[in-house]
Amino acid sequence: MKRLWLVFIIVGLVVTTNAQIFRTYRYRDMGVIAILIPDTLYGGQIVNIRVSIGNFGACNEVSVPVTFYFCNTGYTNTQMVSLNAGSTTILTFANVYLPPGIYYFKCVVWLDDDNPANNVREKIVVVLRTNIEELPPSGKNQEKKSTITRISDFKSQFESKKLTIFEPTGRPTNLNTLKSGVYFLRVPNKDKLTTRKVMLIKE
Repeated sequence: MKRLWLVFIIVGLVVTTNAQIFRTYRYRDMGVIAILIPDTLYGGQIVNIRVSIGNFGACNEVSVPVTFYFCNTGYTNTQMVSLNAGSTTILTFANVYLPPGIYYFKCVVWLDDDNPANNVREKIVVVLRTNIEELPPSGKNQEKKSTITRISDFKSQFESKKLTIFEPTGRPTNLNTLKSGVYFLRVPNKDKLTTRKVMLIKE
């Protein structure tokens, strides 16, 4: 009888200990929601760099390092962030001047949590010149005086020229992947680059 009671006591201790461990464990998940910079900007300007951070876990986080990288310049800025469970915040890192060009930004939350997939966020920003020109129509569209250009006419006009093509989101693309829509071009013009806008359609 004493042995039986001893077995019950041991089993009870094991169950109680496991249940207590299960209750004390809390899901941890803190990550970058978004880098709050427009995908495309026009003309050199001062940009307020902000980042949205969220705590999606079940416990409060205290003094978590969050680092912002301005990859073109080597600039980094780290802030210590404390955030309650279920809360969000917006961090301001710097005000920078962005002349026309392509810029790469990255933000990292340095927390060994249960969901590392959202700990890093990257973004590409394209800054275009202010003097954006409408690309004149080509091919048959010249007769209609339309601002829309067929993709085949556009390719024949620019396939021999060095140019960079951007989607409205700022993502670079090329002549072989063009679809109907609006694009921005950076065309070499003697000793300077000219930014133009064109609307393309399929055949």
